[in-house]
Amino acid sequence: MRNIFNMDGPVFTLLSKAADILILNIMFLVTCVPIITIGAGLTALYATAMKCICRGEGYVFKTFLKEFTSHFKHSTLSYLLVAAAYMILYVDFRFVSAMPSTAVSWILSIVVCSVVLLLSMMVSYLFAYIAVADTTMKEIFKNSMIISIARLPFTVLMIALNLAPVIMVLVSGYIYVQVMAFYFLAGFAVVASVNSLLLNKTFKKFNLID
Repeated sequence: MRNIFNMDGPVFTLLSKAADILILNIMFLVTCVPIITIGAGLTALYATAMKCICRGEGYVFKTFLKEFTSHFKHSTLSYLLVAAAYMILYVDFRFVSAMPSTAVSWILSIVVCSVVLLLSMMVSYLFAYIAVADTTMKEIFKNSMIISIARLPFTVLMIALNLAPVIMVLVSGYIYVQVMAFYFLAGFAVVASVNSLLLNKTFKKFNLID
């Protein structure tokens, strides 16, 4: 019974992980206040979750700051490109939706939705990949796409997890406040940590991490 409450016991380990997740969530939210730095914040979020939360390496505060600054350029450029792509696809979708219901409009809708799906698959790995691979922008996007297809079951799980709050709100608007409260408290770090369990396995398979 004493071992349960010692510093290496399950109780303190659980409390330590919970504290790390809260700290990580706060740091991510702070770095997202300037919208331009969301990309770097996402890379730091996933890098810290993979290292500190899942593998127990290092300290959350120091790791997050290091990853945020060291990958700032690639993360920010990737974020801007992805944001621009989603905006263009949104405009395309609105344009197609306004067209008369014909075979052409249906085909165009399928094409736009397919591109959105492929983009979302790639983005599921993009910012985490930046954290583990020192390479060019072209290779970052190409390899993220390749990995998302090669690890399709993991990709589907991560997309579902990332979209879970949106789906919950659409199903029941009454839980909007609860969902928002959860994400502001710990949600982003929790989701990143669960995704990181899959990401660590994936990157090990591709020899990107030890």
